[in-house]
Amino acid sequence: MPEQSLTPVELYGTVPYLGGSATGESIGLTGVIDVDWAARDVWTAARGIDLAGRRVLVVEDEILVAATIECEVMSAGAEIVGPAYTVEEALALADEPVDVALLDINLNGVKVWDVARKLYERGVPIIFASANVNGEHAIPSPFDKAPRFDKPVRMAAMLKALAELTARDASPRHA
Repeated sequence: MPEQSLTPVELYGTVPYLGGSATGESIGLTGVIDVDWAARDVWTAARGIDLAGRRVLVVEDEILVAATIECEVMSAGAEIVGPAYTVEEALALADEPVDVALLDINLNGVKVWDVARKLYERGVPIIFASANVNGEHAIPSPFDKAPRFDKPVRMAAMLKALAELTARDASPRHA
């Protein structure tokens, strides 16, 4: 296998601190990570997908996964609502005008079914992602017909699903 060079990527921002604190504190995140060339393909998967004018709610408790999803969805032209890292944050954002939602099933040990129910009642299409969508994180009715992806998610497939769900409406839901 040929040697791959690494590309440094700088990260800056604030993330929820969940390590022993329930106060909603945040910690700063500053650093550099190395991304190999294969990972760069993930960041370019949006080519050919047009989500312009769409608002996508992202609910994901892993900061780097959320950041990757955010980059991909924004590169396809959509606006991100969130990301929400906890069920409480997701419930608050579920009232926002959105066209579609990407939900991790298990947020720090808490299932997202209340968030899914709130979005479902509003008619917002949902896509689920989880490390185990068919096992311990099986999706209950009435959400069991929603698209679902096992982690690690193939971003190109998720973007295609987003495009298909939002294409069913001629105009953005939030307009």
